[in-house]
Amino acid sequence: MILHRKNISARTSRNLYVAAPFCNLRFTAPRPQVKPESPNPETIGDYLRVERHKRGLKKYETAALLQIDQNTLYQWENNICFPKVYLMPKIIAFIGYDPLFKDPSSLAEQVAHYRRVKGFSRVKLGKLIGVTPDMISAIEQGKKGASEKMVEKVATFITGQLDP
Repeated sequence: MILHRKNISARTSRNLYVAAPFCNLRFTAPRPQVKPESPNPETIGDYLRVERHKRGLKKYETAALLQIDQNTLYQWENNICFPKVYLMPKIIAFIGYDPLFKDPSSLAEQVAHYRRVKGFSRVKLGKLIGVTPDMISAIEQGKKGASEKMVEKVATFITGQLDP
């Protein structure tokens, strides 16, 4: 760039440029179409997006219903992050059911479902039942290392708590 004045750099002086005659133009385009609803939602974010579209809600309205930030909802719907366990009861109430509860005959699924519905961490559920959080984790993951006595204790508690 050539400057005609001495000792003036382009960084210090902004008035040396002539404005183009089309600077006041504003370009507009139609809004992009909303993402089509996933025919088979897989994650909590997918289910939230589908339910939000069914109800005709905007993101800020859904975020207000769930008492979360709009950016948090965006991250969930785009599968950037997963909701915390303590927020799951509100999400399940919004959707109307627990979409991740696939196999009710499995103890692992029953324990995970109970934790999601109640919003309990593994630590809190373990204290409630009287087992370690590692035991709850092992049962949820279907690991074989859990003692039969402890598994029976968890199974008795969970089956007594879940609605028939």
